[in-house]
Amino acid sequence: MKKVNNEVNLMMDERQSKIIDKSIVIAFVFLNVCLFIATIVRIVRTENIGWEFLAILGSSAVILISRRVMGDIEQPLDYRNRPLPTGKSAKERLVRCQNYAVGSAVFGLTFAVMDVLLMLFGENEFTDIELTQIIFPTLGKTETVVVTAILTFVAMFLISFIFDYLIGEFYKVRLYNKTMAQLDEDENE
Repeated sequence: MKKVNNEVNLMMDERQSKIIDKSIVIAFVFLNVCLFIATIVRIVRTENIGWEFLAILGSSAVILISRRVMGDIEQPLDYRNRPLPTGKSAKERLVRCQNYAVGSAVFGLTFAVMDVLLMLFGENEFTDIELTQIIFPTLGKTETVVVTAILTFVAMFLISFIFDYLIGEFYKVRLYNKTMAQLDEDENE
């Protein structure tokens, strides 16, 4: 910190701010991992969800609310954490849609794999297997699992893609463009 006229200058530059922000994020992630492990241990031991789970949800809610209140002008990012184009041209929209599709495919695949694992190693019958058996009554057990996994993937892909598209195009991109236009306008005044 610099001394100016015998007073300490408390203004931070961007590097100091980024270092502090990264430190806070690392501490937050560490805390949430510890709370998650404590939640799993509690569930295994007592079969009850405790305060740890509520702390994870509460901290996430605080982050969402504070970002909303303080404003969020970050450029939308793709699945590789690279900035997405925010223009209105067909090419830029296609790039964003491809990003939504990749994220949705990962989401759908995750659900399909989890569904298959639960069907193979779980003891309970699931609604999606029963639905598949109603639609395709002649399938054997293996075919039912495969068809159910495919249907789960397709359903979760579509749900995720529609949600990502609506949030991305009608909220994030518009908010970013509006905020940037307002900042440019303020700068030009």
